[in-house]
Formats: sequence, structure tokens, C-alpha cells
Amino acid sequence: MLSTLRTAWLLAGLIVLLIMAPKASFAQQLQDWEAEMPLNHLTAGRSMADKGRYQEAIKRYSRAIDSGKLNKLNLSIAYNNRGNAYAELGEHERALEDFNSSLKARPGFVEAIYNRGITHFQLGNYEKSVEDFGLVILVNAGFASAYFNRSFPLAELGRYKEAIADVRQAINLSPGSLYYQQRLANLQGAARSITPMEPGPLESKPAGAAGQTPDAAPPKPPQAAAGSMATEPSPPAGPKHLKTAPAGKANPPLIYNEDEADLEARE
Repeated sequence: MLSTLRTAWLLAGLIVLLIMAPKASFAQQLQDWEAEMPLNHLTAGRSMADKGRYQEAIKRYSRAIDSGKLNKLNLSIAYNNRGNAYAELGEHERALEDFNSSLKARPGFVEAIYNRGITHFQLGNYEKSVEDFGLVILVNAGFASAYFNRSFPLAELGRYKEAIADVRQAINLSPGSLYYQQRLANLQGAARSITPMEPGPLESKPAGAAGQTPDAAPPKPPQAAAGSMATEPSPPAGPKHLKTAPAGKANPPLIYNEDEADLEARE
């Protein structure tokens, strides 16, 4: 009798385990899926931006941001990338808001400061543009395009001597750039004539990750068309909308994993 009762209890316990185990597994799978969705939206946003589908990219980035499930690093990347998409559509005020939000989530995020400097220039905020590029240079003194780009707001402010010095420094860092040399000749001519130069429109490149994090090695100096700001950004970090950035913008390419010290590349 006692043996029968024990067997019954064992069977009952086994049945309970069989019933509960799938539920626990399903709950974990659902939790993992919910955690991955924001990152999937970030990756999809990058893909859309690479194809020039900026409205769709903005929707994806917005879903990732609105999920409330991004860590601060990825949140800063999402805002940065969405800001670049807005900039591509000519919505510079909204781009500026996103770059500021990116920096609020991650103070000192160099790529967002760099992109904000370009946006300030596009909005005619020349003093602020000079300030932002100066901050980038403080962090990465070897970033040629930051010097090159700073020459534009400096020239607009009539500070040709400083603008020429910046372009010369860009040439020192990237001596093979014909674009930089052409910019220097243009600035020297403008300084002699005391006639403000009209900078060419910012060229855009496929939005994407600027290839590395602020802590990584100095980015490869960009190539810019004569009379226009540098079109390749400093490599940032984040899901795939940070790679080669649009309009000189920096778009990070890696996804930060809070649980790991390293960055996990997401193709």
C-alpha cells in the first residue's frame, strides 16, 4: 500500500514537471525574443538607410527607441542614426534634437558630437559648429575630417587664418588628399580677396556604421569633394546604421552587449 502511494506521488510529481517545464521554456523564449526585437529594429533601420529608404529607417529606429528596452549605449546609437536619417531628408532641426538625445543617453559620444557639428553648420549655427568639431579634435587629434570640416564654419565667421590652419593640419594628417589641397587653395584665395566663400553642399554617403567606437583607433580620414564638408565620418559604434555615414555623418556599426565586455558585430 505504502509502495503504491509512493509510486503515485512520484508519477504526479513527474506530470507536474512535464507540464511546467515547457511553460518555463516558452516564457524564457518569449523574454529573449522581446529583448532581441529592439536590436532587430536597429539592424533593420541601418539596412533601410543603406538603401536610401530613410522614412522606413526612421520608423525602425523609432520602434527601437520607444521600446524602452535599449541599454544606454544602443539608445545613443539609435538616436544618432535616426538623426542622420532626418538629416538626409533635410529635417535638420529634428536631426539636431536626436543628436542631443544621443548625447544625453551617452555623454561624450564622439560620433554624435561630430554629426551635430555638421548639423549646426547646416542650420547656420557657425559658432556651435566650431565648438563641436573642436570637442571632437580634443578627443581624437588625428581625425583629419574634423579639422577639414571645422574650416567651413570658421570661414563663414570670417576667421580665415584659423580655417587655413585647420586645412593645413588636415593635409598633414592625410597628405594624399587632393580635396584638402583644393580647399586650402580656395581658402587662401578667399582670404586674399576678403570675400566670403560659398561652401558647396554637403555630399552624402550611404548611412551606416562609421566602423569603430570612440575608444578604438583613429578613423580613416574621409575624402570630400572640393568645396564641401568631408563625407566620411569617424567610425562609431552601434548596430548596423553606423558605418559609412551620410553627409559626413557618423553611423555606428556594432551592437553593444551589456553582458559582455566586447562588441558583437551584427551583419
